[in-house]
Amino acid sequence: LVLEANARRSLDALMFRLPSSHGGGYAIATGAHQFTELWLRDFCRASHGILAAGMLRPSDGTCSEMAVSAVSVVSAVLSTFLSFVSDRPDGLVPRVLDYFPTMSTQEERENAVWWKVVHGAATLTRQRGGSDDVGENHCEFPSRAAPRLHAMYKG
Repeated sequence: LVLEANARRSLDALMFRLPSSHGGGYAIATGAHQFTELWLRDFCRASHGILAAGMLRPSDGTCSEMAVSAVSVVSAVLSTFLSFVSDRPDGLVPRVLDYFPTMSTQEERENAVWWKVVHGAATLTRQRGGSDDVGENHCEFPSRAAPRLHAMYKG
């Protein structure tokens, strides 16, 4: 019972709104620290638990309804990933989605994801002592104001 409550609280805390260009629905980030992006592999694996949750309650205060259907969350995220398939002649699905407003080229965005993950891990390792949540300052979900999320394929 305690484990289930903790899992539900984690799902609710990781929810954020997608940009309106992607339907404005809710998504669940991979993690709350340096993994605040949407990672396709991780999301697909987590989707079983998300669907089992039934209804979710975003803890960020952006939901006017009392709860959001887990089915709508899974559908919104998968639809967002699939929306990028038509952008590529090779039909690849992105491995990660995020938003980097200052990065103008695909290579810069790919490097930004790498830097965010590696730098975040190093910073968390350095801060390991003394804090209950060493990653609390690394939580930035993709912006709702983003014109469109960026898709990364490398790795």
